[in-house]
Amino acid sequence: MTSFADDAARLSPMEFAHRHGKAFLVTHGSTAHPTVGPTRTRAADAPSLKVDGETTGDIRISFFPIKRRPVNAAHNFVSIGRVDGNDIMLADETVSKFHAYIREEGGAFVIQDAKSRNGTTVEGVAVAPRGTGPATKLSTGQTVRVGSVAATFLDAGAVIDFIRRLKAFKA
Repeated sequence: MTSFADDAARLSPMEFAHRHGKAFLVTHGSTAHPTVGPTRTRAADAPSLKVDGETTGDIRISFFPIKRRPVNAAHNFVSIGRVDGNDIMLADETVSKFHAYIREEGGAFVIQDAKSRNGTTVEGVAVAPRGTGPATKLSTGQTVRVGSVAATFLDAGAVIDFIRRLKAFKA
């Protein structure tokens, strides 16, 4: 993260976007949900997923660039799912193996559900599964939920601003 944060402090938004991506999904939370080995997708309302107890106050922020991995360069979209091989891997058992995808259309980003078990929402509104309706346009600052994983959609300029504020807060 250090070079990422350093780049946010010193590069222009255009240079930063070229190096790291034009947009990001940003997650934060007090615990990680690693998947150990292959698992079935669980329903988001499963009783075993409810968390009882106190948090430590620690927070983890993860930046997922909306960018195709070189092995997926043939696709015209950025895949989101639970397993490695997706461009954005969210290791949570409420996320399907291939859950949703984002693509750039006319300079804007849109998201479509990939007929996942637990669905995808933007600002609490369900995203249409592929083949059943149009994709949903994303705007900076919107909350995207993939299964039970919440993320904030930010363009490169907003990420730079966010990181600069964090650095100033720590100083």
